[in-house]
Amino acid sequence: MAQNITVKPADLKEMVMVQNMARFYLYDVSRWCGQNPGWEIPEDGLYECFSLRKYFIQPNHEAYLIRVNQEVAGFIMLDKEGVTADIDWCIAEFFVLAKFQGQGVGAAAVNQIWKTHPGLWEVRVLPDNISALHFWRKTIRLFVGDKVRELDQIVQKPDIQRKIVFTFKV
Repeated sequence: MAQNITVKPADLKEMVMVQNMARFYLYDVSRWCGQNPGWEIPEDGLYECFSLRKYFIQPNHEAYLIRVNQEVAGFIMLDKEGVTADIDWCIAEFFVLAKFQGQGVGAAAVNQIWKTHPGLWEVRVLPDNISALHFWRKTIRLFVGDKVRELDQIVQKPDIQRKIVFTFKV
């Protein structure tokens, strides 16, 4: 079945839905990072994601919904808060719901974002998140070829953590 994959700006009235989806985002990441301190399941059984509100209301922050055949399939949060000051855009948060993973939805969505937001990009990934590392290595290289830099470094955004940092120009 052919899929119509779209990426459109999310507005403030969709913020609660995105924030609710973020619980599933954390659940997915816990598959890879769940053995690390800080990833324990809360007593109420619900992962609680930090607030994504700033992507809907602050300058230099953008929120997008990914849809497949009009059904919500995930989200992309952008900002301009890179590890270095010369970054034009950073994929701060990126999530595709499980039922759409492995079907090219994520790659198609992020390609749409890159085509409409030229400049120097940054993507940061937790090193234990093997699935995300594989996705970003493949997707970025398919889009820009070998013109990507990948560094393993300590990052202080939003807190001090080791991250794999990809930088590239589109």
